[in-house]
Amino acid sequence: MLLSLRIENYALISSLRLEPSSGLTTITGETGAGKSIMLGAMQLLMGQRAETRVLLDSQKKCVIEALFRIQKKELLDLMEDAGLDAEVETIVRREIAPGGKSRAFVNDTPVTLEVLKSIMLQLVDVHSQHETLSLGQEEEQIDLLDALSDQPGILQDYRSYFSEFKALEKELESLQQRKNQESKEADYNQFLLDELLEIKLDQMDQSAMEEELRVQENAGMIRMKMEEAIQALGEGESNAQNSLATALQSLQHIRKVSHDLDELHDRLQASMTEVRDIQGELDRKAAGIEPDPERMLFLQQELSRLYRLQKKHQVDGIAALVQIRQSLEQSLYEREHLDELLEKGFQKLQSLEVALKAKGEALSLERKKNAELFTSRLIPILQRVGIPFGQMSINFSSKDPSAKGIDQVSFLFSANKGHRPGPLRQVASGGEFSRLMLGVKLILAEKTSLPTLIFDEIDAGISGEVALQVASLIRTMSQKHQVICITHLPQMAAAGEQHYFVYKDHGADQSVSAIRLLTGQERLQEIAVMIGGARPSAAAIQSAEELLANGKGAPTNKAD
Repeated sequence: MLLSLRIENYALISSLRLEPSSGLTTITGETGAGKSIMLGAMQLLMGQRAETRVLLDSQKKCVIEALFRIQKKELLDLMEDAGLDAEVETIVRREIAPGGKSRAFVNDTPVTLEVLKSIMLQLVDVHSQHETLSLGQEEEQIDLLDALSDQPGILQDYRSYFSEFKALEKELESLQQRKNQESKEADYNQFLLDELLEIKLDQMDQSAMEEELRVQENAGMIRMKMEEAIQALGEGESNAQNSLATALQSLQHIRKVSHDLDELHDRLQASMTEVRDIQGELDRKAAGIEPDPERMLFLQQELSRLYRLQKKHQVDGIAALVQIRQSLEQSLYEREHLDELLEKGFQKLQSLEVALKAKGEALSLERKKNAELFTSRLIPILQRVGIPFGQMSINFSSKDPSAKGIDQVSFLFSANKGHRPGPLRQVASGGEFSRLMLGVKLILAEKTSLPTLIFDEIDAGISGEVALQVASLIRTMSQKHQVICITHLPQMAAAGEQHYFVYKDHGADQSVSAIRLLTGQERLQEIAVMIGGARPSAAAIQSAEELLANGKGAPTNKAD
């Protein structure tokens, strides 16, 4: 339930505050005074796109803030799931900065517009001219029938099967496209795989092969240089070992008189041993280095094949080629099994289609039951609101399954005696649409837990007894739901528990819209003006007194 609405710096509104009753609150005022501006502010609070031109003072931010009392557990759970403080009294706020940046808050926590919309849709239902006309659209008509259902699980069950059906259908379509594409590529992929299998990648070490090939290609030079090293170390006339032996002998003479060089003597002795070991290792390695033309040719051919494949596949290293080989093997394996996968998938799809059809038929039966309920309840309402010969029937035909079901629905309407009903959007006038929508809201109010309802001139185009009946119906609705009604009718204005008056304030340099709560004599005078003009007669005042006496609803305390 809406406890208060505050609007700052929006359009013609400098500052405005509204505290509606829990039942029916009516809002009146002259044309252009700003009643529809309030509705625009509420729609901004519901997530409508914001523009800087809505600012009254372009240097200040616009603030629209509403305080709600929430008792619906589902909504409190939704707020918790969104990471918000789920408070029974919740503040929703929208701010528009002078630069155009828009921000939204729930209990002072910033939220996205999507979160704001999801919460506000459960708090406020704004009825505008656009919504009235949408009643003529097929999707809105189907949604209406579903909203009347006592078994929402039927629709949820159908949608679950439909989602699974469409997901599998899309998967099979992708598999079929892949099969068609891979049929063209299979031979080439097999050729690529054969090339990679032939080269025995798992048995190759590219770095070792490249090292061995360099040795083979330079075997003569390596053998010669190793022999030169051997000569220098121990076999030449002035080799390293002889020089080290001479130095070692000299240090041994010194040791006879001094031990100061003992450490250097030991290090030199170790060097002598190391040089002998190095010479022996060089001898052994030199003996093993023999040019092998056949081995060199093999390495050249294998590495050439390897380099060619790496260039072809635009990769470096054997590991990358192995990965490509595995990918090709998997692709060809799957290609061989695509027919099996497709066959199993189509069998499952057929089973799902049968189940989906059954779910769709169950949903269709539920909608037809709801259609009978709707038309039987609507006709008496139409008679009360000045369409005494109104007829409404709902035509069903079948169509391919969609997210909405298997039903093609058409609302057929006639307002005149002796005329066959025709498609609603083609035959209903604007005033008839408004009264039809009122009937829809009344019926939904009996079946569902509607949020705060805001009607924008739903009583347009009516007067007299019909206006009294419309006021009575809305007052009845307000006994279970909070209703705010923007109206031009005195009959409707008198029906409210509260009556707000919107007017233009010209007291400052800039005209602004303002609002005040009317009570007692002020309210009587406003309703009399609505009946008889700016200077109401005694008869107009008496009529206003009668409307207030007979039309004002008693205050109610309803759960949200």
